[in-house]
Amino acid sequence: MLESKIFPFPCKYLTFALVLLTFCSLLESQPASSIYLMDNSKNAGIDFVHFAPRPRWCEIGPSVVGAATNEGLSLVFQEEEEFWKSNGRLLTMDEFANMHLIKMNGSGGAWLDYDRDGDWDLYLAN
Repeated sequence: MLESKIFPFPCKYLTFALVLLTFCSLLESQPASSIYLMDNSKNAGIDFVHFAPRPRWCEIGPSVVGAATNEGLSLVFQEEEEFWKSNGRLLTMDEFANMHLIKMNGSGGAWLDYDRDGDWDLYLAN
């Protein structure tokens, strides 16, 4: 599987995360009645060709990126219970258990400012 040299996870997750970040930035800056999705990969400097058939969104999973800690670190939550920090370190089981996440199938996640306090919140669904 093709992996980025900068990030320790497959490029397809990075592409999905960038599309989601574009959507989230539009969500913050536009009234709810005028939100539109757009492909911002070219503007973000992503210029590559898919040589294999493009995956369906359901195959990618709800991997999303956001800045939840306000420490300048980007965090990635992946459905398969992997939680990557920008330095590539995977959280230990004790750290992960303290997050009160439960292993369940059919889960998903999204970053948003749910309580409008200026901090990103991670919404998990099962």
